[in-house]
Amino acid sequence: MTVDGVEIPALYHMGGLRSTIHSDLVRSIDLSPGAYSAEYGRGLGGLVRIELAPLATTTGIHGSVAADVIDTSAALQAALTPRLRVAVAGRYSYLDRLLPLVTSADIGDFFPIPRSYDTQARAALALRKDEEVTATFLASSDNLRRTIPASDPADVRSQNNSLQFQRVFVSYSRIFDDGSSVRVTPSLGHDSSGLEQSFGDQSSRLSSDTWQYGLRASLRRRLTSRVTALIGVDAEGRRTALVRHGPVNQPPREGDIVVFGQRPSGDVNDDDWKVDQLSVAPYATTDISLGRLTITPGLRFEPALIEGDHMRPRTFNRPEPGYSHLSAPENPGGIPVLRNLPNPRIQVVYRTTPRLSLTAGAGIYGQPPDPEDMSPVFGNPAVGFSRAIHVTGGFSFKVRPTLTFETVGFYKSLSDLVSRNALGSPPVGQSLTQDGSGRVSGVQVLLRQELVRGFFGWITYSLSRSERRDHPGLDYRLFDQDQTHVLGMLASFDLGRGFEVGARFRYATGMPRTPVIGSFKVNLDGFYEPIFGAHNSERIPAFYQLDARAEKAFVVRRTKVSVFLDVQNVTNRRNPEELVYGADYQQKSTISGLPTLAVAGARLDF
Repeated sequence: MTVDGVEIPALYHMGGLRSTIHSDLVRSIDLSPGAYSAEYGRGLGGLVRIELAPLATTTGIHGSVAADVIDTSAALQAALTPRLRVAVAGRYSYLDRLLPLVTSADIGDFFPIPRSYDTQARAALALRKDEEVTATFLASSDNLRRTIPASDPADVRSQNNSLQFQRVFVSYSRIFDDGSSVRVTPSLGHDSSGLEQSFGDQSSRLSSDTWQYGLRASLRRRLTSRVTALIGVDAEGRRTALVRHGPVNQPPREGDIVVFGQRPSGDVNDDDWKVDQLSVAPYATTDISLGRLTITPGLRFEPALIEGDHMRPRTFNRPEPGYSHLSAPENPGGIPVLRNLPNPRIQVVYRTTPRLSLTAGAGIYGQPPDPEDMSPVFGNPAVGFSRAIHVTGGFSFKVRPTLTFETVGFYKSLSDLVSRNALGSPPVGQSLTQDGSGRVSGVQVLLRQELVRGFFGWITYSLSRSERRDHPGLDYRLFDQDQTHVLGMLASFDLGRGFEVGARFRYATGMPRTPVIGSFKVNLDGFYEPIFGAHNSERIPAFYQLDARAEKAFVVRRTKVSVFLDVQNVTNRRNPEELVYGADYQQKSTISGLPTLAVAGARLDF
């Protein structure tokens, strides 16, 4: 996902209650399930693009302040001079500290409660007519702990996730008299994440620290009355330092057959490694308008230089050499394998009537290796780019001037996926291989009612299936994150006199898991180990939740004051978040989300 073209790791805080960017600063959010243009790459899946709103030009200080039982947030904007505008915003959560005061002190042991904060700052300086420089700072922090309590401290199991990121970017934009435009955006960022699992006094952990720098530059120019060209470059560099301790499958990766809170095995390893990645991706697209038909072919070149500090596990008596390769290591014949070079793309839009538009798209996409997979101890430093072929098709129909129905179908063929080595004792530095493949297909539907007579709302639904084959000759299995059905509905109605009511409903199929069909006792220490059934053959129970909101607004001395009551999880559904088992794996239960939560608060807009 990107913000004004700059990649960020998360749009929502852990738990999904709040976004990492204040809504007052956002102009639009666009979700593409696939086949997006050549401007974007380094990914196999869909694309989420967030565009920030222009800063306010009116004099004085404007903004909002809101507080409820979950968090407090604020956003302020001001035009300091006719040419200089600034904005600051932020959010701080405290639900994890508030609930123990009104319930039990150990409520966090039974319901995972996220802790988070975020902050944003922007400044825009107008230079000349249609010429501007904008500087943006984004920061976010998350921590979420899940626990399986037990009377015996040796049986307490927990998992702690953390994620922090910061971004600084400056964007220069100018529109010329002939209608052409240029945009240049250098950026700098820092990410840190951690995953720690514990079982009594045994633990496994993985931490990652990344410095990221980038440059996006583009020039758009009309060549003829029917043809507009866009050329640009998307450069990005990353330096990642990682530390890992534990067995090979803890913390787990996609496809590992484990259960939450499984006791680490006795075969424990350690590694710390560094990976540098540099990608300079030039691209070009052309909009060709032929009356009702618009064709947009594109081409993106995406070579990547990948370097690491050691190719084999470190030893005490000698240093290990590093490695460097372009996009992928050399094959046995000594010829570099340049995956996804080049990446052609195409989008087509046909406006059959003023109310009906047909769309289609296709393209080749590449994704660089995850530094977490490149450990000589836990992974394979030789892994390179994975690739995908996207095909999409759909339509948009204006049922009424304010009611739109949109649908898009998609199919993706994935190759060169990284998988766990099928050998029981793989060669050194080859715990992972890159011979996996996958397929993803589905359809997304959106029915959106714009504001009319005080009412607005939407219904969105996606039906999809994502499967992968870890090695040639094996059967396809479900991805660990596959969700067949995802449904969302939202409605809001203005009753007049400042009263507004609304409701939101969400439903999602539970993600696949591998069932435990038995267990056996390890004679050495007396603990139990699980016996697993078919890979990803069961699911976490489905999630559904109904939220309701009532709000009253009034104006006091040019300040709009809103008081609201937001009741989350009206049906008190104990939504399962993960399957868990007892110490002997004979009893199965779930870690559940929060029960009904009444969120009272107020907001001031001035």
